[in-house]
Amino acid sequence: MNSIDNNSCEDYETIKVPNSQRKLIKYLSIDEITKIIHKSMESEVVKIMIFIKGLYESKTIKESADIVGYGYESGLRWLDKWNEKGLEGIKYKWGDGRPSKLTENQKKELKEDMLNLDLKTTKQIKEHIKNKWGIDYAVSWLPHVLKSFGAKYGKPYPKYAKEPENADEILHEQVIEIKKELKDKNIEFNDIIFVFMDEGSFNNTDNSQRVWYFENNLIEKNSNKERANTIIYYSQNGESHIEFLEKSTKEHNT
Repeated sequence: MNSIDNNSCEDYETIKVPNSQRKLIKYLSIDEITKIIHKSMESEVVKIMIFIKGLYESKTIKESADIVGYGYESGLRWLDKWNEKGLEGIKYKWGDGRPSKLTENQKKELKEDMLNLDLKTTKQIKEHIKNKWGIDYAVSWLPHVLKSFGAKYGKPYPKYAKEPENADEILHEQVIEIKKELKDKNIEFNDIIFVFMDEGSFNNTDNSQRVWYFENNLIEKNSNKERANTIIYYSQNGESHIEFLEKSTKEHNT
């Protein structure tokens, strides 16, 4: 948006700000403001545009400023800047409107940091970028940056701390050994009910927060924090069964 000639301000609709003698010039539509909020890479511009959107929606100066954690005086300054030059007036306050961006080398370095430092949440990554390179991305724009170099976003899959890395291989070898023992005893594999017993518990810690990842979205769970109050029988050629124990203490499970 180009700078606005003050003489042309009368061409725009104005609205009265509730509980104030001031007016707001409607340089942009509410949809245009919403798009700027979602797409701008400048965190300060995003805050001010959220404030302006609040005024569009008939909130007071104080109410709109409270939304982004600022006071009444800051709201007054933002309103004056907006009425003077619209979006350009706000950008002028914060420089040329084009904040620094991560270079391709910095993106590669960020990916390594995310993996090596276990940076998973948007908040952690945002703070890391600001501390390391002095770039303060808006939360609404940071996902675009992360996705540009292959990061994905989703709920992690729990992997228990006691689970060996080659659990599938171990199970496969055990099944082969069992088949050999049955054959030595002249017992047909299909003539028996083959059962796996699994002692565990439903997860009692939150695992719902979405995180950033690249290849495997795993989170290690400490099974010591869980109640071993469930016994599950997985039957390959029979009926599977699950039992919920009344109590989990050792003396009740013997």
